[in-house]
Amino acid sequence: MEPIIPPPYPYRVLVQQILGLLLQEKGIGASTWRHWIGRVPVYNKISEKTFNSIIQHMLKEEILALDQGILWFGPKGERLFGYKYFMDICSTFISPPLFEVRYGNNLIGYVDEISFVDNTTEQSILLAGTEWEVKQIHWDKKIADVKPTKLPGKSSWLGGGPLLSTELCHAIKMLFSHDEMPESCSKRAFQKISELHSEFDWVQEDNTGMLQQKDKATWWTFAGKLTNKNIAAIIQHEFGIKAHPDNLSIRLQRALKNGEISHLRQMDLNQKAGYLASNFYKNQKAAYKFHECLPKSILIDSLKARSIFTTKIHNTLNQRLFNLVAF
Repeated sequence: MEPIIPPPYPYRVLVQQILGLLLQEKGIGASTWRHWIGRVPVYNKISEKTFNSIIQHMLKEEILALDQGILWFGPKGERLFGYKYFMDICSTFISPPLFEVRYGNNLIGYVDEISFVDNTTEQSILLAGTEWEVKQIHWDKKIADVKPTKLPGKSSWLGGGPLLSTELCHAIKMLFSHDEMPESCSKRAFQKISELHSEFDWVQEDNTGMLQQKDKATWWTFAGKLTNKNIAAIIQHEFGIKAHPDNLSIRLQRALKNGEISHLRQMDLNQKAGYLASNFYKNQKAAYKFHECLPKSILIDSLKARSIFTTKIHNTLNQRLFNLVAF
């Protein structure tokens, strides 16, 4: 059982609360709205400067309008949120976004947005029993253009393939690295774990494994999907190698060379965090509700705090790496 930790920088919730107040009060004073919001403990940690920058951004973008000291929806705000009597403002989150997958004019089906976790079009997915290469992703329209491919594909779903944390994936690794079986193991679980012990007999607590196959490789990191997602994005950016992350591993176009591994270990991850957050902003901001209401710098800081964990990336990259060969 993992602890429930609220995400940092709840700016989207803040924006939803401000817009909800406008509806509730039919407009609110530009100098009094903070008295309502300030009663929520989590917002006490947000500086006055940040509050003001969010309001000024919405005024500048005409999401809000100021008339004789009263805040109300501006033309863009009504256009964005006025649909069905401002229904979108009545909820902070939306259901998991589904993307239409299209081959030309033909609708193939729908996949969850986490199927496109590496932020590039150089990837493949599995849908309707066929592998598809992703040609283009329209984040604003929730459409992915594809074409048939022979590359192996995989579609991810929040229900069937949940995002696992680094800590939980490390616990899986610990299970593989020890011969003892959990005391409460059923006969079926005992058999499956025994099979996995044989398959992952190289696993130790402080190592990762680069499994080399004919024309591809799999880097078994046991680092969790978010950490693997960041590492995959760095590999693609630094070396131009296609990389597809999941919870336990990163599938690579080829195995990394010793020099490339050394390069990854020596790079300034704090600098890369800025690049990763900017890249996520460019490719996935449309997937974040109320993103139009936040200044770019605040949205990037929020993405960096929620999705980029430099310490976990550093720890994963600096573990001993075993080079494995598949027969």
